[in-house]
Amino acid sequence: MRIAVLRVKGIGCESCVLLSKEKALKLKGVRSVRVYGSLMEVEYNEGVTDLKTVVKALEPFYLVTIESDRPLEQR
Repeated sequence: MRIAVLRVKGIGCESCVLLSKEKALKLKGVRSVRVYGSLMEVEYNEGVTDLKTVVKALEPFYLVTIESDRPLEQR
C-alpha cells in the first residue's frame, strides 16, 4: 500500500469534494480518499493501480499536482 498527497486545484465546494472522492474511489486499488481543502490524500494498492491512473481520473475536472507518494508505513 502507498499513500499519496495530491494538490487539487478547483475543489471549491462540497459537491466538488464529493465528485473528486467519487472519481478516485471508483478505481480498483484505491482504498481511501480524504480531502482537506485543496489537498487530497489517496491510499492505494500499487499492485492494482498506480498514481498516474488516479491523476488521470481527476484531470478532466481539476488541475492535479503530486505533492508526495510514499509507502503507507512511512506515514
